[in-house]
Amino acid sequence: VSCRQSNSGQYLCPTSQSGAYTLAVSNGGGDYTLDYTALLSDTGCTAINPSFATPATAGNLATGQTGSCYTLDVPAGSVLYLMGLAPSAYPTDLDVYDATGANQNCNLLGANTCTVGGTGPYRIFIYSNGTPDTYDLQLSNLTSPQGCVAAPRLTYGQVPDTSSTDPCRTFTVTTAGSYQVVPVYATGGQVAGTVYAADGSVACQYYQYPFCPLTPGSYDFVAGPGQQAAPFGFVFIAGSEAAWCTATKDTGFQSGPATGTFAGAGEELCLTLPTPNCKADYFVEQDNADGTREPTVEVIDATGAPQCGTNADFAFDSCTLSGIAPFRVLLSAAST
Repeated sequence: VSCRQSNSGQYLCPTSQSGAYTLAVSNGGGDYTLDYTALLSDTGCTAINPSFATPATAGNLATGQTGSCYTLDVPAGSVLYLMGLAPSAYPTDLDVYDATGANQNCNLLGANTCTVGGTGPYRIFIYSNGTPDTYDLQLSNLTSPQGCVAAPRLTYGQVPDTSSTDPCRTFTVTTAGSYQVVPVYATGGQVAGTVYAADGSVACQYYQYPFCPLTPGSYDFVAGPGQQAAPFGFVFIAGSEAAWCTATKDTGFQSGPATGTFAGAGEELCLTLPTPNCKADYFVEQDNADGTREPTVEVIDATGAPQCGTNADFAFDSCTLSGIAPFRVLLSAAST
């Protein structure tokens, strides 16, 4: 038998037939323990449900244990997503093997995603090189994912449902364009994560919030690893949305500031400006008299194209509007 050491330190010994084998150990006179796992034939491996609605699987590794084995029945070409492992000790690692024993060379602890090839079903092996450890494994399938909460397209003035802790939200785009994608915790603050297309490819990343250019299809927002498992809502509004926008003035020095109230976290209010294309407006944000946090501010044209740079959330600034009128000011409640 020809054994080889993997990049992660494990020794893999492929055998060609059943029977008794002898292992010769050279350890320089020190004490040692020996453990092994029949990677492909072990019937004690725990099956993983790759749904995002499935809670994390708690596990532990004993001193000297080879590792823990799990099975994952997904098609070849699936994109795996590691929501979390949360080991109590370091280092604890994770490898993915196909049904023939071929290592899929997944760097799930570094990149969080991996496209599996070869032949399914797959075996997930968690190990810590003999160090005792506990962990919580949450591994899902990004390709046509299951267990995601449906997120409806909203209009201005609607408060998103913030009751679910499910890390995945699914939504549908029917017309190509710019869309607001704003996940927000029930207690306030944005949720970091990524928008994926149905095939598991990245469609929009966190740094592109709140505007994502999307084509028709089904999409899934997945909260990033390390995000707190707390209830959050999902704001999904077309950049060209005009319903429930309120006309406002651009004569604030004379008429005074626009005012209003938010009904809940994540709600967006829309003010339509009378300012024509290529004219400049002066924007000023003021602290709220009641001590609540000031809203996030964005300026867009009629198609949803951002104005005033990539982020118009300012204390005060002058901005020349360039695009298709009417222009709109979007106010977002980070918290109530």
